[in-house]
Amino acid sequence: MNTKERILEISLQVFNTRGLRNTSTRHIATEMGISAGNLHYHFKHTEDIIQALFDRLIEESDVLMASLENYVEGVDMELVFTIFKDFYKLLSRYQFIFINFVEISLWIPSIRESYAAIVIKRKKETKRFFNLMVQKKVLRNDIPEEVWDYLINNIFIVVDFWPSHNLINEKLEGLQAYESYVSSIKALMYPYFTHAQ
Repeated sequence: MNTKERILEISLQVFNTRGLRNTSTRHIATEMGISAGNLHYHFKHTEDIIQALFDRLIEESDVLMASLENYVEGVDMELVFTIFKDFYKLLSRYQFIFINFVEISLWIPSIRESYAAIVIKRKKETKRFFNLMVQKKVLRNDIPEEVWDYLINNIFIVVDFWPSHNLINEKLEGLQAYESYVSSIKALMYPYFTHAQ
């Protein structure tokens, strides 16, 4: 692992542990045992590190979405929640971004713009996947198009902002947190599955 990648890995740990407001490049350099100058050679500002971590988050979520193509034949309700489980791992790994997303997006406009673009892309990908599930009789075929659009929007709200809700209201950790997250999505999707499920 080169120095730049190591900085990102340690930064992620420090942000997740200390929180957004309590983390600076000085804290990260200290945790790594390197000088602030050495760190600034790779990342001049804290926001440069956050941008790089956000870019990695998007890349990893791209890989997850691309993996859906592997399940075209075997798609069922269980698979849907396996996919959400994989996204939960991503939420947990980059938890500081999700918990502080509004603040980060106001602080770093490029992240706000990138997020807006990626959401449009992800909604289209999700809609295609839902259409496949309708064809496979996993999801109902009598739902109006605009209802699917609102459902997908609501799922995105839950997926992206559940960590903030949990931190403030539920305060769950570990398995309990994961089960609450998945149950929240199940409750949204339950009416749309066919009785065969």
